[in-house]
Amino acid sequence: MKRYLNFTFIFIIIVFIIFLISPYVFKYHRYFKRTLQKEIEYVITKVENYHIGRFFNSSFKIEIPEISKMMNRYEFYRFLSEKLNYFPDVYLEIPYQYKTTKLLPFDIRFFNNSFVVINTSCNIPNDAIIRKINGQNIEDIYLDFAASLPGENMYIKKHNFAVFIFPIIPDFYKKNKFEVEYEFKGMVYKETVESITYQEYLGKLKLKAFEYRKINKDIGILKVNHFNVAGKDFFTMLELLENISKDEVKTLLIDMRGSIGLVRDFSGVYMLLSFITDKPHYISDKIYYAFGDNLIKYEKYGYVYPNEINFSNKRLFFISDKSIAHPLPAMVLAFVKKWKLGIIVGKEPAHPVNFYGVMKEFTTQWTGLKVLIPTWYFENYIKDYVEPDIKIPGDYLNYIMTNF
Repeated sequence: MKRYLNFTFIFIIIVFIIFLISPYVFKYHRYFKRTLQKEIEYVITKVENYHIGRFFNSSFKIEIPEISKMMNRYEFYRFLSEKLNYFPDVYLEIPYQYKTTKLLPFDIRFFNNSFVVINTSCNIPNDAIIRKINGQNIEDIYLDFAASLPGENMYIKKHNFAVFIFPIIPDFYKKNKFEVEYEFKGMVYKETVESITYQEYLGKLKLKAFEYRKINKDIGILKVNHFNVAGKDFFTMLELLENISKDEVKTLLIDMRGSIGLVRDFSGVYMLLSFITDKPHYISDKIYYAFGDNLIKYEKYGYVYPNEINFSNKRLFFISDKSIAHPLPAMVLAFVKKWKLGIIVGKEPAHPVNFYGVMKEFTTQWTGLKVLIPTWYFENYIKDYVEPDIKIPGDYLNYIMTNF
């Protein structure tokens, strides 16, 4: 009996140890071809059955490719992403794990034809331009992943590279240390950085949805980094916008370049628009969604009502250029243009204002990849792209300060 208890105890200890180390041991585990074939058949069938685009394209099917070799989840991610690019705005994600996902200790966005640091927890400063990673040009790293990135033009692809691929370069490259060459204020520097876990990332790199600063007593800038304002962040951002409304500035620049958001949750968009408008207006001219096998059309969708305290006492300018590479800031620009709520300055955005959204999510059984399939289509404006009211290149702030 005693020997039996000892054996049971040892067995439990072994199982517990395996449970603890399995996420690390099997992180780069290669899956059999048959397993991956079932995964890709499952994913493509789901996309063909749920994507709203099936109502607009009679040939909304692709031939399911044959898996020719074993792959780990990162290799399979790249292979599957490339195949899914046939379908508009289908996104594939590698879910982050708190202790095993490794991330770089800074975030970047694509601004002015450069990859720029926006959020850092290391010695590389914000606004630094990334030039090389481990001696490889950042442009070459982007090109290595370009075929796997969703997006109908280069600007959107580079935006998606900065948001989805660049942070987890350590996991793709199976490395923890990186030599980063960057440019800052005209000088070139090199810095060695170490990857951090997702758990550490959450503690160190919290990017606020909205940030505000005053240029002088008359001009302020509202920087929109993202539109994800769930939970307590909602009330924090709401208070910030109300304080801006009460501020003495007469001119407010709203800069949404590089911003991101969930195209299934528009709460951040509605919050911002409720301060921009001074009367009720709808967002979308038309939206389309599926009800079973039927296509439903709804006109004048998504009414926005003004907040009791809003920006009606300020002159509003909206900065637009190719760094508007996400549907949510494009949606805001369409709303502003349609209802003449401010002056759009700059260049045409990279992302069309009419887009697919409201994602249906599911996770693959073996590789654990998250697939997001658009189930709605939004027509927000009579044109695909919003033309600026004032077309200018370069320094938007200086132009506005000089001319208004």
